[in-house]
Amino acid sequence: SRGIRGHLRIVANASAIAECLPPDLAAFSRAHPDIRITLEDQTSAELQRSVAEGRADVGIFVPPLLESRLQTWHYREGTLVLITPQDHALADRAAGSPVRFADLLDFDFVGQHTGAALQQMLLAHATEQGRPLRMRMQVRGFDAIAQLVEAGLGVALMPSAVAERLARLFRLT
Repeated sequence: SRGIRGHLRIVANASAIAECLPPDLAAFSRAHPDIRITLEDQTSAELQRSVAEGRADVGIFVPPLLESRLQTWHYREGTLVLITPQDHALADRAAGSPVRFADLLDFDFVGQHTGAALQQMLLAHATEQGRPLRMRMQVRGFDAIAQLVEAGLGVALMPSAVAERLARLFRLT
């Protein structure tokens, strides 16, 4: 009744949604106004299963590829950055020069929920270093992470574009 000629079901992880997907979806919508798009936030593992089982048409995730039934193409690359409260011991180092991941393991982390690709990556890197990841809090959403970091409850790694946007709203380095 609305003239829609197609429906594209997209699943993506939180990083893709927060960092790069919205302008691409807007451009696609302008170029193809008769196609309705739905977007759902899922972990990389969940969304691979959704596409493989036909519940979604396209998935945007962070490797590793867990579903052998899928065909993949490179979409984007991103950079992770450290965010700290402005008065944190790492704030001066973080603003001026790279900080090694091993150095971060002495501090409490605020991170994403269990199963999120970024969270899994942090755990894997800590394990490689032979050290525990001191997860103090885990939440859904980068804005919640930024608020908890601003409150002095830990440090966090997040996509650079997201961190730049949130640093304008919260007192972060």
